[in-house]
Amino acid sequence: MVTRNTLRIPVDLEIFWKAEKKKDQVFSLSTKDMHKDKATDISGGGMGIIIKYFLPRGFRIKIALAGGIFGLTRFIRFKGVVCYCNYINHGNYKCGIKFIDPPAIHTLKFNEFKSSYEKRQTPRVTLSE
Repeated sequence: MVTRNTLRIPVDLEIFWKAEKKKDQVFSLSTKDMHKDKATDISGGGMGIIIKYFLPRGFRIKIALAGGIFGLTRFIRFKGVVCYCNYINHGNYKCGIKFIDPPAIHTLKFNEFKSSYEKRQTPRVTLSE
């Protein structure tokens, strides 16, 4: 399994995703075009999501998530590729998605979000013993 080289930040975000229409993509979903699921963690290189469908490794998807958590007023849209997809429980799958060429503004906003997350993890006051 491929692992991330960057910090994973736990989140509980609603995401919208759909299969990318590519001629070389041999796997397709026969269900609705847009799916609504949850992201469980995010990093500079990808995200973990919980979905209702198994997606094979290498499957390409388009993802949209509300940009509010990153200080944006619009949805963030990007493409990703499935690195792994494992059954977890009750018909749900945990998938690791690697971002494909995210727009520069999204990378910048994620880095700002990561910095604020790291600051929250560091205690502001050190108590003497």
